[in-house]
Amino acid sequence: MSWSIRVTGTPKGCAARVERASTTFKGDSGLQIDAVKRLILAELARWPEGKGVAINCTGNEADADRRVLIDMRVENLALDPPD
Repeated sequence: MSWSIRVTGTPKGCAARVERASTTFKGDSGLQIDAVKRLILAELARWPEGKGVAINCTGNEADADRRVLIDMRVENLALDPPD
């Protein structure tokens, strides 16, 4: 099972979209992506004031291996897309 989360915007807007990201995938226990979402939300809570963020996360849960890549970068100008 592979998954990804990609969001860009203000920390508050990104946190809302990360919270809404699906955690149910075929064959997935949900444990890996839930743990990653908690880590992202904790980092966003401490994000530098006035800075936007670009988040790109991918992961894979399989019987033989587990992989997670989390990339969070400061964006100097970030706007949240309309809901």
